[in-house]
Amino acid sequence: MKAQRQVLVIGDGAIGVAIAGLLAPLGLVSRFIGRNGPVAVDAQISGNSDSISKLQSAPFVNENIEADSAGVELVIVAVKAFDLASALVSTRDLPKSIPVWSFGNGAIYGEIKDAAKLRPDLIWRLGYCTFGISVLADRSYAWRSQSGEFAVGAWSDAPNLAGEPLPIELGILRELPKYFKWHQNIDWLHRRKWLLNTVINTLAAARHLPCNGDILADLPMLAAVFTEAWDLGKTLWGDWPMTKDEAYHVLLRLVDTTANNENSMARDVRLGRPTESDYLAGLAKDTRRFPLLTSLHRQLQVQE
Repeated sequence: MKAQRQVLVIGDGAIGVAIAGLLAPLGLVSRFIGRNGPVAVDAQISGNSDSISKLQSAPFVNENIEADSAGVELVIVAVKAFDLASALVSTRDLPKSIPVWSFGNGAIYGEIKDAAKLRPDLIWRLGYCTFGISVLADRSYAWRSQSGEFAVGAWSDAPNLAGEPLPIELGILRELPKYFKWHQNIDWLHRRKWLLNTVINTLAAARHLPCNGDILADLPMLAAVFTEAWDLGKTLWGDWPMTKDEAYHVLLRLVDTTANNENSMARDVRLGRPTESDYLAGLAKDTRRFPLLTSLHRQLQVQE
């Protein structure tokens, strides 16, 4: 009997389940690791690849589930930024030369670098998701829109660069081009997403605004927070490869197109969950240079 091709998914939330559901028809069987160890998850997607409507996840913990890495060809890491360091511990026993796709918001670069130092023989990728996925009451997920992507690329800070996709990665990119995109410039695209998330999520969460579009009610504040985030990113990573005006218009277009979307970080605040603010506005340590970002971040810390 031919051995099943295995994907290790670290994180059994919406993103991990979505990716596993998309990969299943390609013959890639996913094994999940959750916060408490190996988890059995039946990840199914209703509809077809052109019209996905719902992601059904039925997880349960089973002490007999194996967490070994035998047969693993690809690792997907899909956890919140504050869980990333502990999640990446699971990569230490992988076979060499396995690609690791780390999807996540915020400045997660230090966590990946630390893990890569321990396993420089793995192929470390940087990724992000721009799909909107809502959590439903029955532990299933609804795809909010058909626009978006699972972006992944060769991260220039990785010790084992492997700048081109490996065969298993190529197969996914070719079979699912609507969902998975390879970006040669993933470094700055990921930082641009940091910029957009820092502005939108920080404002929505700190001000308890349920939808992204609600931040448009105070355009002067939006512009001021954007300016601070732009300057902070420049301080952290150097010049942006686009003008400030271009970036601001990208921000406004994103807010407009997602105006009715529930803001995920505002939802986390409402539900009393921790947020990823430490990896967004929390990077602003200088109150004099970044008064708005530091103030909004402190508000979020109090609310948590």
